[in-house]
Amino acid sequence: MVRTQRILVSLIVRSGAGVLRLQRGQPYFEFLRHDPGTQVGMDLWELPGGGLDFGEMPLQAAVRETSEETGISVKEGNLKLVACCAYMLKDSGCESHRVHIIYEVDVGAVSDVEYSKEHAAHQWVQDKGALQVLSMIAEVRDLVAACL
Repeated sequence: MVRTQRILVSLIVRSGAGVLRLQRGQPYFEFLRHDPGTQVGMDLWELPGGGLDFGEMPLQAAVRETSEETGISVKEGNLKLVACCAYMLKDSGCESHRVHIIYEVDVGAVSDVEYSKEHAAHQWVQDKGALQVLSMIAEVRDLVAACL
């Protein structure tokens, strides 16, 4: 079994429409590297975000990933640290320990979301009930729900 560890950042993007979530259109890359047929992460709903590049600061990664995954530009100075959590994901050939740093930002009105090739859809969520309906990593979902 291959064991990996990732440091991730995500951003709770708030607007008048609610909190933005993205639906994955691809499995998580650390699992794909070890099993091209894996489905780990496929169709999960998540916040904009991703892994830190080597030498990158978490705030920088949150800004970059949000822009890459949504087309929404945010400034580091507007981001507020919300929480940090850790969790494990596993399949038959890979185990991933993920340390997840979560920030939030209010972007006011957003006219359009241009999600990346990693994602198949997006949704604005306004209440905890709507957040519970779709598949999402529990630790992240609980932190987002606490912010609604």
